[in-house]
Amino acid sequence: MNLPQFLMLTLLGSTTILYLIVKAAFSYWKYRGILHAPPTIPWGHMRGVGSKRHIADVLRRFYTLYRGQAPFIGFYAWLKPMVLMLDLDAIHQILVVNADHFEDRGLYNNVSTDPLTQNLIQLDGAAWEELHGKTKHLWLKEVILQTYPALMKVRKNFELTLKKEFRRETLTDVSGLIDQFNADVISSLAFGLSDDFEENIAFRVFALNYINIKSRRYFLNIRMPNSLAFICPNWARWMNYRLFQPESTQHFLNLLRGKLKERAKLKSVPYDFLRIWSENRFPCKMNDNEIAGQAFTFIWAGLDACNSIVAFCLYELAFQPKLQEKARKEVRKVLKKYENCKRHEMLNELVYLKQLLNETLRKYPPYPFLLRLTTKDYDLPNTVFALKRGNHIIIPVAAIHNDPDYYENPYQFDPEHFHSSKVKTRPVCAFLPFGMGRRSCIAQHFAMQQLLVGLMTLLNMYRFAPCQNTIAPLRFDNSQFFLQPKPRIQLLMKPT
Repeated sequence: MNLPQFLMLTLLGSTTILYLIVKAAFSYWKYRGILHAPPTIPWGHMRGVGSKRHIADVLRRFYTLYRGQAPFIGFYAWLKPMVLMLDLDAIHQILVVNADHFEDRGLYNNVSTDPLTQNLIQLDGAAWEELHGKTKHLWLKEVILQTYPALMKVRKNFELTLKKEFRRETLTDVSGLIDQFNADVISSLAFGLSDDFEENIAFRVFALNYINIKSRRYFLNIRMPNSLAFICPNWARWMNYRLFQPESTQHFLNLLRGKLKERAKLKSVPYDFLRIWSENRFPCKMNDNEIAGQAFTFIWAGLDACNSIVAFCLYELAFQPKLQEKARKEVRKVLKKYENCKRHEMLNELVYLKQLLNETLRKYPPYPFLLRLTTKDYDLPNTVFALKRGNHIIIPVAAIHNDPDYYENPYQFDPEHFHSSKVKTRPVCAFLPFGMGRRSCIAQHFAMQQLLVGLMTLLNMYRFAPCQNTIAPLRFDNSQFFLQPKPRIQLLMKPT
């Protein structure tokens, strides 16, 4: 056999093996006898996602087509077979009632080579249980409220900056506007940075560049697509894949360790998250990497999400000035009653503002789906359907939030969807912006507190209206798995 023949046979054999592997992968749901749409090789049901379509649109399409036919259908994320949940009762079983069968998310983590993945979002199994046991009591509402004075301090600085930089009517990138507040909240409360102007400006630039898609070539390791780490996390772990570049990891570790050493010499420090984490002794002390992982989560999982939520809310209010004026009236009434914002009880009286934020989270959930991994075989109650150990589950949050069975005129922005009388009539799993159960967003109380304070500050000082650069209807960045406007939202900002 000569060399060309050998190469031809090798290529033919490799192609045949690859074809059989792909065919077997795309036959999983057929062999299980589970309802599913025919997949397209090699994309599965993800064709066009990232370029022509957003993942939220794909999930919404399948949800609409198949809801009512079965509690779930088969779905292929490229070669990865997944369970797409359709029934709210089944979702409640998974998230709450029998959550012990679905406590993992199945996300990539590699603590040994990528220490910033040592956080409550990415960890699974015993590692998650250990870290959750160390931190769950630190996120109770009464603990979070103790950070209120530190949050108000950031708000005051934000207010002074706005007065200085936006004195007259201005065309504004509202996403960038709220970036300033949210980045300062993270630098101050999660990383313990001081009021030093240059220090905070440097941190803000670093944090915003980190989440900027154009800057990710520096901060994110590009030797392997992140989607491949999602599809084959065990293989990626075996390859010692790094989700975050070593330079980024070392920067945050050095920043946190330096701040912890600095604080150890002080007699008193502000009551913030860095203090809460570092002083925790129950059931045992958190190490530096664990603290860094939690602080870093504020940036990569929280910053862009909080920015988008406030931007989407202001966008909707710009087109509905009556709603905006009603919100401003409530804000000013509450601010007048609680002069200087010294008492956290103030936030409880921002009832309409909470309705606005909840409606924004409904229409524009920053993370349009939830992930769970089946850790034990599970038979869905009162059905003939079963979930097998190792099945990855998708819960299509954005599709549920736009279901007319739960929300009248779901594509209309209407804060009355969250009037107390209407909330009581809906199934509990019809609203899942933070998830539900043990693996829900552990920081949701603080996130809502932060969103309320940021939105309150802006509405008190400015009116927002559409301008010639405002895109209507909104378009989303299909390259992102979370909902982010593209282009960024620009509005006319008028001092009140």
